[in-house]
Amino acid sequence: MLALAITVGGVLLAQGLSDLAPIAQVPIEERLWTVNISSDRKTPAEEFEQLKKACGSASTRAWRECTNRFVEAGRRRIATLHASADPASPIVGSLFEGLRLAGNTLEFEWTLESAAEPNRRIAWADSPAAFDYGIIVASAQRRGGWVRLLSSVPVDGWLAITPEGSSTPRSIAVDVVPLEGQVVEMSGESYRILRIAAGTVEYRREIPSDFACGQPVTDPVPLPPTLRAPIAELFSRDSQARFSVKYSKGC
Repeated sequence: MLALAITVGGVLLAQGLSDLAPIAQVPIEERLWTVNISSDRKTPAEEFEQLKKACGSASTRAWRECTNRFVEAGRRRIATLHASADPASPIVGSLFEGLRLAGNTLEFEWTLESAAEPNRRIAWADSPAAFDYGIIVASAQRRGGWVRLLSSVPVDGWLAITPEGSSTPRSIAVDVVPLEGQVVEMSGESYRILRIAAGTVEYRREIPSDFACGQPVTDPVPLPPTLRAPIAELFSRDSQARFSVKYSKGC
């Protein structure tokens, strides 16, 4: 019997090998992770010095053509998105880090290419944050050492998580943290997620010790009451998170 096949991102897959179900079909219990995606490369100062040596003065006629070649040569693939939480699964997208000329300086930028359209560069609108404090994704799906962002990234797929304690040099760091225990903003207020179990989330208003950063603080007495709600209340009808991570910048 021939196996049925489907197409994901332009790649032919055997049925059952892809975990890219529509986001609305991802169980809520699997979306309770937050992600920070960052780059170790903050400023391309060295690259700009090399560009000036290679292309000379901006006042010359050949400047634009030379800089275009220089920028193109600096583009490289730094990560792949897969059809399943498995490195052997088909690649459905690739993340590239490149350079762009902004006035008299160079900047890093991230673009993606879908396997369906390998020659089309897709801008990742949130990617400038990767060179600052990181791209923060409030709700993501995790399976083992892999994460599916569900939002922000314009090409869907599973991305490998950076192993904890890894010291291997890399351009991209993907850190995933459970929602439980984090301080989030909801409806203009700040809350700490205390516990998530049996389809219920327990939370209370933020107190100073929730993010003291080593400083002496005084909590109110009595403490704010613990509130409870179905975890479905954390998401809108279109599966978007109704919360955002409050402290994405650390202490």
